[in-house]
Amino acid sequence: GSRGECDSLSQHSNSYRNSRTSYRETRLRHESNESDLDIPKEKRTQKYLILMVSVYSICLCPLMVLRLARLAILETYDNSAHFDITYCMFVWIAFLPTCTTPLLFASWQMS
Repeated sequence: GSRGECDSLSQHSNSYRNSRTSYRETRLRHESNESDLDIPKEKRTQKYLILMVSVYSICLCPLMVLRLARLAILETYDNSAHFDITYCMFVWIAFLPTCTTPLLFASWQMS
């Protein structure tokens, strides 16, 4: 029993050692390729991603605020039509990023 446990431990430590060396090799390769990075392209990609997240959150925010407001405001027969119209309008606004994403992506690819 003891011999088998030692063999298992030594195999596990060897695989750990191999993974550490492969990590070091990968890191060295990455550091040597840093000069190959296209910094303006990376910055443009970051701006695109920030824009996409911003558009998504701005379009979804009114719907989430309305859902929270519905918890606090009593819905009556008199104001239920206003709630329904507002809710439908905000749902359409929340779907807006579905249309804007391809347009922004195309403009990002063209620039």
